[in-house]
Amino acid sequence: MLLSVPRSWQLSRAKLVLLVFLLGLLLVGAMPHYLTQKWPWKAPPPVAQLTQLRAIRKVGLPIANWKTTKGSPLKLGEHQWYEQTIGQGNQTAHLLLLPQGGPTQQPQVEWNDIQSIQRWQRDSDKTLTIAPAGMPAFTPHLFRAWTPTRTYAVIQWYAQSNGGSAIPSRWYVADRIAQWQRQRVPWVAVSVQMPMEPLDDLSKYETGAIALAQDIQTSFQRRIFQPTAP
Repeated sequence: MLLSVPRSWQLSRAKLVLLVFLLGLLLVGAMPHYLTQKWPWKAPPPVAQLTQLRAIRKVGLPIANWKTTKGSPLKLGEHQWYEQTIGQGNQTAHLLLLPQGGPTQQPQVEWNDIQSIQRWQRDSDKTLTIAPAGMPAFTPHLFRAWTPTRTYAVIQWYAQSNGGSAIPSRWYVADRIAQWQRQRVPWVAVSVQMPMEPLDDLSKYETGAIALAQDIQTSFQRRIFQPTAP
């Protein structure tokens, strides 16, 4: 008598072939590291752009289509940021940048330091998807923040060579995959504050925030993540 197998346990032939194929890739990729005991996460490859990233802590980053009117290093909590004030026409924005400082440094939601020091209240949170022409898409967080005296449209994300996200774990996965090819995914924490009318509707400022975030990401891709590009 044959035992019946529940339908939910059955795998189609195509799924079984795919599973075997993926296991094979894993074994092939892991075998050299297993034999040599040289695992990528024990001695991660160098970050090719580390010199450019470290320079941001001292001189900041020129932003496409915007003029920097003021800039200086800024210590927030345990982290060394670079603070820039940028302008375009009658618009101004306050930019904070925290670049990766070494091959083992990981993003850990560093902008919590900003929120705790400035004592924001916040609402209207949303995740955007922005795709600059010819470049990888990135997904920053946009929200309204206010203190007793000021209101801002705030947009934050980790700028990365593969686009970027506001969620640290997405960098972690992308970097681990890159390490199998002896490559890395460099990152910079970005926090932008755009002044708003007191407790105004955030939707009025969304288009401007998207345009500025796109200019910042474009500057990273051209000047930092691909330093040989013009």
